[in-house]
Amino acid sequence: MTKEAAIVRAKHVAKKKPITFRKNGVSGLQHHDDTAGAEHDHNYDAVMKGSFTSLLFPGTVPEVYHDGDYLPIFVELVESRKTQLPVKFFQIPGVCRAPSKEEIQQAELDNVKIKRNNLGQKLMSSQSTQLTPYFIKALKDQTCTSLCQSSLNSKNVKFLKRLIDKQYRVHFTLDSLPVLVRSKSRNYALRGFPIGFKQNEMLSEGGVGGNTNGRQSENIVDSSSSSSQQNYYIYNHLRFVVYYRHYEDTENGKVQMKGDEKKEQGICITGFDVIPVSIKHDMQQCHMTKTAMLNKKETFQALPNENSSNSMLDVLYSYEVTYQKSDIAWADRWDIYMMEMPDSEIHYFAIVNSLMIAFLLTGAVAVIMIRALKKDIAKYNSSDVNIRSGAVEDDDHIHIMEESGWKLLHGDVFRPPMRGRILLSVCMGTGLQIGTSVFFTLLASALRLLNPMRKGQTLSYIVMLYVLSGSVAGYGSARLYKFFNGKAWKRTTLLTATAFPGVLFTLFVALNFFLHLALGKASAAVSFWTMLLMFVLWVCVSAPLVYIGAFFGYKASKIEVPTKSTQIARFIPETSSWFVRFPHCSLLAGILPFTSVCIELSFIMNALW
Repeated sequence: MTKEAAIVRAKHVAKKKPITFRKNGVSGLQHHDDTAGAEHDHNYDAVMKGSFTSLLFPGTVPEVYHDGDYLPIFVELVESRKTQLPVKFFQIPGVCRAPSKEEIQQAELDNVKIKRNNLGQKLMSSQSTQLTPYFIKALKDQTCTSLCQSSLNSKNVKFLKRLIDKQYRVHFTLDSLPVLVRSKSRNYALRGFPIGFKQNEMLSEGGVGGNTNGRQSENIVDSSSSSSQQNYYIYNHLRFVVYYRHYEDTENGKVQMKGDEKKEQGICITGFDVIPVSIKHDMQQCHMTKTAMLNKKETFQALPNENSSNSMLDVLYSYEVTYQKSDIAWADRWDIYMMEMPDSEIHYFAIVNSLMIAFLLTGAVAVIMIRALKKDIAKYNSSDVNIRSGAVEDDDHIHIMEESGWKLLHGDVFRPPMRGRILLSVCMGTGLQIGTSVFFTLLASALRLLNPMRKGQTLSYIVMLYVLSGSVAGYGSARLYKFFNGKAWKRTTLLTATAFPGVLFTLFVALNFFLHLALGKASAAVSFWTMLLMFVLWVCVSAPLVYIGAFFGYKASKIEVPTKSTQIARFIPETSSWFVRFPHCSLLAGILPFTSVCIELSFIMNALW
């Protein structure tokens, strides 16, 4: 695509009306209701405001595939909304092994480039992108294709049930598009597909049992069973639905190719869906089936119960592929991923709640300030009238009246604390270091030097900027400690360089160790080499920069304040009120700010992970 064509395309996207997903094809977010034994299209009234591609993925160009080309499907991670512990895909019991080099060469996928994880992705425990054994060809529909036959023992079954209870979802990608499971009743799509479902759960759209993002759907699988033991079912068959559009090379906004020339040019992937199916079948049944596999209660692939006599379970993993032509342009293929989730109502409530609390706090502070200043302003006005009329001539009296009440605080505002001078200096320097790294990260995002959609890249920027901001921490803590007339400058500098990073590194190593204990080989814990890299960055880069900044901080002149502190500190009378004593005063002071951010905190954490 030429530069002029890209400009025309951008203008066209900016001027066009909001996209409304209609009923037919991909533009209707097609829903597959397999429980009824048929497929139905559903009207998704999701109104999108233009294309997000140019904003979120600047500089990207479409990948063109020709008829018969192999399309590589990658797996990125297996994660759950109920826990922050990711799992490695190929360590899940029963999952077919990764393709060998010979299989990759046979499929002509030697030129496939697997992106290596950056530092941020490794710290978030994102496993490296791996090629899956699902080999599909462009524009070639495939009926049921057997992948492998796996045998599960009682230990494997127990681990699978644990993953199903935690609602783990597998995330595949095709042409950089995450796989989607379409939702009919809730008018949105979920990324990834679940590993399985339980007997007493609802059956969600597309034959996907289990809760959708922690919420239940309408179609009940089995709620009449009186057994206290739940039945678990595993998804062992995947129905891939690949949406495509013929590549259109545009120049000045006009299509150059017509008719069959488009097919020779190739296709672009505009959508990637999956319909997980739980079905108990063998290789012969799979190869003889020419129709689409459906989710039926009588053919579900069940996992044996604990009291079952079968010690081993044989499961056949298979898949099928269907291609459907789409009317959605390649530039708009990410719009579906930007659709609002069902929790948006809670999000709006959290925003309104935060704004109301902010207005309440502002009003309370304004009322207190007005009441405190009202009498003083009245005194100033009356004294000014008396001075002008000559009724008051005593300058000392006027001076005393000006220096009364709350104004006497200026003599104690800049008084160095009696205890905790080192701690305050270290905390201030650490805060400056964190604030500097976050500020420059936000600045890079605003200038489009950083793509905020790439969480690993963003975290890498924050870590590197935090390490390089060590001189800011050393300089800030040294200047403040010098203002306190402190003598233990070596200890202060050492704690600035080691206190906060040391605590974080210790917690990180401890949590990583417990992650290994919790999930064993299947855990996507951070590797030893990543932890060693973080340690090297801390000791060899951040700490020396802290000492360099502290050197210049102690060499700089002492901080000058606008008012002098009195020689004798003002006496604070003791009170019997419980709410002004520590720690009650600290807890009460933080209630309103905490209620303002507590609901938003869950959305922030979900965005980070």
